[in-house]
Amino acid sequence: MHKIKAIIVDDEPQARESISHLLKEVNDVEVVDQCDNGQDAIEAISEHQPDLVFLDIQMPELNGFEVAERIDAESDPYIVFVTAFDEYAIRAFDINAVDYILKPYDDDRFYQALDRARERLESQSKVSRQEIAHLLKVYNNSKEDILRNLTVRSGNKIVFIEDRTIEWIEAADQYCNIHSSKGDYLVRESMRYYEENLDPNLFFRAHRSSIINLSKIKELQPFKKGRYVIVLQSGQLVELGSSKLETLKKRMSQARISQ
Repeated sequence: MHKIKAIIVDDEPQARESISHLLKEVNDVEVVDQCDNGQDAIEAISEHQPDLVFLDIQMPELNGFEVAERIDAESDPYIVFVTAFDEYAIRAFDINAVDYILKPYDDDRFYQALDRARERLESQSKVSRQEIAHLLKVYNNSKEDILRNLTVRSGNKIVFIEDRTIEWIEAADQYCNIHSSKGDYLVRESMRYYEENLDPNLFFRAHRSSIINLSKIKELQPFKKGRYVIVLQSGQLVELGSSKLETLKKRMSQARISQ
């Protein structure tokens, strides 16, 4: 059996590991390299000549669309974009010749994208450079947007969570647990993604494993060795990182907490 050679490109280790884990469940794909930045990705693609690249969009220095533009014509692999865009932005540049995975995604959506990539490999249908340029333009027009609403799956339903209703977010291995007034939701996403995309005037990275809504803080309580825990309005206790106290005080004075 001819195996599909694949490269995974994402600046988040957890995101790369998640895709790698899912690909281990199929027997016709071989991951030949993993990269955490765009420049390394371009070099790896040139070296390995993969059939398929799972390519993150939001990366420092070179984003995914810029990587796609710079791949030499001889390599020219099929690309499945991995993106954290809201669905309305995806619709603006959804084209038939390339697939995308919208973060947070579930296993079924990932394998659906893989199936579409297999079909394109069989049909040899390529995405044009003009279409890549269009994606880049849309990306640059959209990347400054703050994530005001989160889209999560709950069973067969899609739930929209307004940022103000979120109390806190905690890390859970390769997932995040979102605690909101609508309920708790486990999603396949990184803490870094929420830290970078939620409103910085409302949310604060209190610890490596937690992000809190500043408007939900009730008080700080002494913990141990000069450290504190945050008491949220619900009574939930969240550990505050040892170097975070002064930053939290400053952020509280600037927070978007008006109702």
